[in-house]
Amino acid sequence: MREKVDFGFTGSQYALPQVQIDGLVRAMKSVAEGYKDHQIRWHHGDCINADETSHHIARELGFHIISHPPSDESKRAFTVADEVRDPKPYMERNEDIALESEQGVIAAPRQHFEVVRSGTWSTVRRARKLDRPVLFVWPDGDLEWEVR
Repeated sequence: MREKVDFGFTGSQYALPQVQIDGLVRAMKSVAEGYKDHQIRWHHGDCINADETSHHIARELGFHIISHPPSDESKRAFTVADEVRDPKPYMERNEDIALESEQGVIAAPRQHFEVVRSGTWSTVRRARKLDRPVLFVWPDGDLEWEVR
């Protein structure tokens, strides 16, 4: 049985620009290559747009997908995952994603600066508190690791 590794994803509820999607594909392929002898478990928040995009890429790469849906279904994507956690309020769900993502979190924010009232940035802040590495996929497609 292959060792399991856990990565999380957080991103905008708005559609990602194509250049950012291309960066996300590069980032996820890098994870797949770096952990090719492991079962990669991909955690996401099951919201429309960015989470949904990461879900489809993860499926193509053969990742084991774990969704952490929000209890508010108004922006839920209803993706078909291998495992589904119980729905929770956004902030609790974001914390769970960071907690379970021991190898790191990939974040695709809408802007290059931190925003206080943003689910993406709340997940990043929680990952930082847990000393998880964060890989940013910026809106221009650039990738940047933040290792604390």
